[in-house]
Amino acid sequence: EKESFITEPKQSEDYDVVIGIFGERSNANKQVEKLKEVGYDNAYSYSKLSMNVVSAGQFTKKEAQKIASDLNSKGFDAVVKRR
Repeated sequence: EKESFITEPKQSEDYDVVIGIFGERSNANKQVEKLKEVGYDNAYSYSKLSMNVVSAGQFTKKEAQKIASDLNSKGFDAVVKRR
């Protein structure tokens, strides 16, 4: 008889709420500022494959889904991405 183990769901902040990918860093910076204006103080951008990705921050999966929904209701095009 095999033993079964119950594992706790991972609660690390390994999900990004991405709201845009830009070729120009200045456009990415403008989006970061817009996010900060609506209360997402941890918003930032990072470079990936010569593009600038804008994120509202890093969150748990459940938090990220809630925040993406909130941002979509405010006119952003937010998607949840695993880091």
